[in-house]
Amino acid sequence: MKGPPTREFSKPTFAENCTTDDSGGCCSCATCHIFVEDGPLDALPEVTADENDLLDSSDHRNDKSRLACQLIYSDALAGLRVQIAPED
Repeated sequence: MKGPPTREFSKPTFAENCTTDDSGGCCSCATCHIFVEDGPLDALPEVTADENDLLDSSDHRNDKSRLACQLIYSDALAGLRVQIAPED
């Protein structure tokens, strides 16, 4: 995936695959739930309390769960591999 810096990771991830990214990057729902599979994991931001609370609402949460809208695409995330989580 390629995208301009400072663009929410959810935009290119979900734009071509489904229409579930409805929050606009505001961390107000969990429709952009992903599993971070591989890549520069140390470049990811810490999970915020709001993101953690939203992820807790998913039956599919695991230790690789993140909300794509909270990951800002940058060169530091080049090579990051994610999988879209199943819908709850």
